[in-house]
Amino acid sequence: MIGPPHESSRCLSATEVGDLATTFSPASGSDHSSCTPVEKSLDGRKLIWRLTCKGQLDMEESGEFQFDGPHHYTATMRKHAAVLGTPMINSQEVIEAQWVSACP
Repeated sequence: MIGPPHESSRCLSATEVGDLATTFSPASGSDHSSCTPVEKSLDGRKLIWRLTCKGQLDMEESGEFQFDGPHHYTATMRKHAAVLGTPMINSQEVIEAQWVSACP
């Protein structure tokens, strides 16, 4: 099923912009599961990360971000999850983001 597009905004600090790998990678924590970053690399303008979680919720998340300029990026994120072996989530999110203005 394809969901409708939506818009949101986020104000990034200079520290967050200075560490894109941390800013755009997921936190490696989940209730009732042990999560481990499998891959996380920022090579030039491309960020790739992958996270796996095992426990009550088995999950794998991955993301690929392409920072094609100082004011624009695109990304694809995928999530697969199962609870006690039963598949629950199989999703993909495509993001296009651009700078709008300085933070207030």
